[in-house]
Amino acid sequence: MTIVAMTGVTAMTRATAQLMERMGVTYPARDIKAWFADADYVHISNEVSFKPDCIAEGSGTMSFCSHDSYIELLEEIKTNVVELTGNHLEDKGSQWVDYSLDMYRQRGWLWFGGGANEIEATHPITLSHGGNRIAFVGCNTVGPFASAESGGAARCDFEQVTAQLQELRDAG
Repeated sequence: MTIVAMTGVTAMTRATAQLMERMGVTYPARDIKAWFADADYVHISNEVSFKPDCIAEGSGTMSFCSHDSYIELLEEIKTNVVELTGNHLEDKGSQWVDYSLDMYRQRGWLWFGGGANEIEATHPITLSHGGNRIAFVGCNTVGPFASAESGGAARCDFEQVTAQLQELRDAG
């Protein structure tokens, strides 16, 4: 058996970031940490990029980032798969996508639905565990998108995604 825990969208910004600043970076995991303890893969759909000088802004902003210290929260719940389909990845600049990818790489985490460029962004990830094979594919319909020169979310090309899913299914 392989256990995959999927959180849905995570945005460590605005009110959540302010709470983390007051109560401690890992505070949001306090009541849910046990849900992830036995998972083989913990998926986070991280909506925003990390930035070392990010400040927890108030609810009026729509331009987001997460302080790089907040990655401790993702570590706390044993994250190892990061979805990058969020439309706020490039809010503070595409260089922070690369910065965030470096943080994930240092931890041995995998990512999909976004990346350092448009080729990487559209590449699915595949996992094998206990005889099970799992694939993750993701994309964004809103943008901004990864380009040949800069990171971001994968642009949805539904023909390409359908073909990828068929190839993955055929490969088991």
